[in-house]
Amino acid sequence: MNTVSGSRITIKDQFNEIDQAISNEAARLRQLSGELVFENVIEFELNNNIPPIAEYLMHRKGVYFFQIKNKDLSLDVLSWVTTFTQLWKDADVIWVPGIKKARVNAHRSFDEWIPLYIGKSKNVGGRITEHIHQVKDRRTFSMKLKARANLHGEVLRVSWIPLDIVNYDMIAPAIESMLRERINPITGKQ
Repeated sequence: MNTVSGSRITIKDQFNEIDQAISNEAARLRQLSGELVFENVIEFELNNNIPPIAEYLMHRKGVYFFQIKNKDLSLDVLSWVTTFTQLWKDADVIWVPGIKKARVNAHRSFDEWIPLYIGKSKNVGGRITEHIHQVKDRRTFSMKLKARANLHGEVLRVSWIPLDIVNYDMIAPAIESMLRERINPITGKQ
């Protein structure tokens, strides 16, 4: 039992104090998330000969970001997404992120690079590799890009933000969520 000046501090009071401290730190994280810039990892054409992900990314904690090159800047968002959705919804490729209508609708137009997917991992290099090379019928959630022959020829870019921090399990999900809100990748699990 904690006491302050002879009065008892209840568990509820302690939770409220912690909650307030977390709210303050969440505000700091939100501000910081607006300043974060992804570092380029790799740009590649989707085919059967994709270069390996750099070794320095293996077993590194962080948030990663996939983008797809917009080959036709004259298309409006709805036209581009309608065409892409037909290619994305490949019945042979299972356990993949879906098209997120609300995030698509957040875009008024698409630039040269379209935000495709944001994720987090304690092994960024390994997770990026899974998203690219995972076989189409594996029941592990990933984009399984190489298995999507109908997307071969598309150009993708991957970048990341390192999060070499002790409290990764608490901070990374918040940063990932805030980046999703800011960037609105068109696919996702959440």
